[in-house]
Amino acid sequence: MYKQTLFTLFCTLLPLYFWGQAPRWISSEGRRMLFPESVYVAGFAESSVRPDETVATATDRLKKEAQGLLSDGIRVKVESERKSYSKSASINDSEELSALFESAVTTSSAAEIVGVKTDAYFSPSDKMVYAVAYAKRQELMDYYQGDITLGAQRIEGFFRAAAQLEKQGYKVKARKQYEEAVPLLAKINHAQDMLIALSKGGAAEGVQQERAEALLGELRLALARLAQSVSVFVESSENIFGQTGTAIVANKLKAALAKKSGCIFTDDASQSDFKLTLSVTTRKIGEQGTLVFCYADVTVDLVDSYTGKSVYQDEISQKGGSTSSYERAGRQACEDAAPKVADKITPWVKEK
Repeated sequence: MYKQTLFTLFCTLLPLYFWGQAPRWISSEGRRMLFPESVYVAGFAESSVRPDETVATATDRLKKEAQGLLSDGIRVKVESERKSYSKSASINDSEELSALFESAVTTSSAAEIVGVKTDAYFSPSDKMVYAVAYAKRQELMDYYQGDITLGAQRIEGFFRAAAQLEKQGYKVKARKQYEEAVPLLAKINHAQDMLIALSKGGAAEGVQQERAEALLGELRLALARLAQSVSVFVESSENIFGQTGTAIVANKLKAALAKKSGCIFTDDASQSDFKLTLSVTTRKIGEQGTLVFCYADVTVDLVDSYTGKSVYQDEISQKGGSTSSYERAGRQACEDAAPKVADKITPWVKEK
């Protein structure tokens, strides 16, 4: 009888040894007292132990659920309180930069919220697991304010380097420096959103928001400025019935393109916005009375210097005639082909 009583007492006290007394935060009233909303952000989850789970597995699952509920609560506030700046805005109407910005915002938003602590409790009587995740508002706000400050300093460093390169005439290198700042801008965009969601609209948060907005505005202006007077590097190989020293298509094309798009031309391929490669050959068609005819075949490849990708490729054939020679007919065909090529690539250059 004594041994049986001792065994029963042991079985009763053992769970309490491992799990202790039921914490106050199990009840909603206890959570309000322990984690007041003015001081903490918190998430709470509860569930019975599933048939295929151990207590440890169920506890781990509930901890993750509590952390997820805490994060979701903040993110819902981010979405509801987000202002126009916080949205994934277009960066200079550039699809690639906008995609980069949006991707960085998504990555930052999916990141784990720092400084979250988690407690759990298992109730042996009803086999229920309880978990609470919590973090102090001010500690989180201090973290995100620091994130904005550090990010802004790094962005300003990229801007200074870009401005210096731009001043020296290195447009491509300057643009790359500005592009380096885009993911950082997205990161402080996310930090700003978190700060607004966690705070009650204090003056410090307003100052940080103004700083973030100013940096985004500066980036837009810089990219718009660099987009003006688009520069094109032209490389041409022209062969008119064996004569290879000519640049008829290239010269005529430059004049037509400058008139249509307002672009300028550079002899430095590394500083161009676009690289245009032309390959020109001629071929005879035949004779008609005193006239001779031929075709100028022009292969066109327009490459965006920033991405290294070809944005336009084509083969254009233009007929030309002359009363004197095939060579003269070939030159005429080249002259007539140039404005057609200009018409084809102007929309791409203008979009830049």
